[in-house]
Amino acid sequence: MGSKAGKLGQEIALLLDLAMVRAQVSRFPDGESNVLIHHEDVVPGTGVLVLQSLCSDGDIMEFLFIVDALNRLGVRDITLVSPYFGYARADRIVTPGSAVAAKVVARIVGERISSLLVLDVHFPQFEGFFEIPVYNVLPWSLLKESMHVDHNMALVAPDVGAVKKLKPLSEELGTSLVIMNKRRPRACLSEVTEVVGEIYGKDCIIVDDIVCGGGTLCNSAAKLKELGARSVVAFITHGVFSGSARQKIMGSQVDRIVVTDSIPWGETQGKIEVISAADLLARKIRSVYLDVNTKSPNC
Repeated sequence: MGSKAGKLGQEIALLLDLAMVRAQVSRFPDGESNVLIHHEDVVPGTGVLVLQSLCSDGDIMEFLFIVDALNRLGVRDITLVSPYFGYARADRIVTPGSAVAAKVVARIVGERISSLLVLDVHFPQFEGFFEIPVYNVLPWSLLKESMHVDHNMALVAPDVGAVKKLKPLSEELGTSLVIMNKRRPRACLSEVTEVVGEIYGKDCIIVDDIVCGGGTLCNSAAKLKELGARSVVAFITHGVFSGSARQKIMGSQVDRIVVTDSIPWGETQGKIEVISAADLLARKIRSVYLDVNTKSPNC
């Protein structure tokens, strides 16, 4: 487990009854990372699941060092379980001269592993950047467990791109679907330009994969309340919470926000509720890797 496996990684290992091997990560005085895996904890030739959310450049480098250390200990079958996979939003050329960062990271990570398991990655074409099996786990069972679903509920797609993902869910739950259109005058800033769907008197649930600066979420909640929504809650898979995002949300018209622990930043705080994705991910890992694998992976 890497340093960004957090409590989630420990819970997954316990649910699957796997041996836990925690990489020892330290820093040299110049800021460079040092990764150590004790050789007695690893059996050459066994399969290994590496649990590490890739939240920053440092996390990516740490993961690469972990893989290199495992390779040098005789491990070749490595699966990355990365609940949060950074750079997934950088999936296209925004302006001439910009890099497609998602593809770059996918290449350097994918060349070193056998398969990848992620939680609710930002765009469905993501797995096309890899030459290995990619399993994208959707969090809808967590939404159902954490939200009270009834006939007065409306699922809210925060942009047109989310409609394809949320339409089947709204049909399954028997709820209406509200679609918000927005424009981005500049990076990290969005404005709601149009709302399509029945809102007045509804209990609205904004469903999104990432909350970063919080501006989009807060603006969307304010617009829904302005149009007569009875309540506005949010189900967000990954709580990045950059800058003053948490404080911004606390003072907004969002009544409640539920995020998973894919990024280990803290516990439930005020209207921000953190729920565990351990059982969801453990069930997927078991079905994909353990039920058909005669080897006993380390974690």
